[in-house]
Amino acid sequence: MEEDRLSTISTDNKKLALKLADILRSKGQVDNWNDPPARSMNAQKRRMELLNVCHENQAILERINKRESDYRRELWEEDWQNTERILQDIARYPHGVPLQQKKGPTKILNEKLEKVEEAEEVESQHD
Repeated sequence: MEEDRLSTISTDNKKLALKLADILRSKGQVDNWNDPPARSMNAQKRRMELLNVCHENQAILERINKRESDYRRELWEEDWQNTERILQDIARYPHGVPLQQKKGPTKILNEKLEKVEEAEEVESQHD
């Protein structure tokens, strides 16, 4: 029993001697700093303000979604279609026609005149 105790003490002493030798080799610098994390003194208040802002934003979003628009999209679409038609009418080449199939302005005018004449014939037949 005494021998076991002495052997335990000698092994512990060897471990301590090795640790001291490591400390001497490493110049004894501390490797476990206990720096507490920096905490804000007003973190709780900032968190509460953030929650309030989030709730206010949700309320604003709900009010916006419940409100009907004052603009009539159908009118905008009709106006855009009219604008596109005017642009197509004044364009030198029709929109979407590949370069090989483009025609000169006189041929386009002639084709448009033919379409107008056909439309007039259809109208006269219906009257």
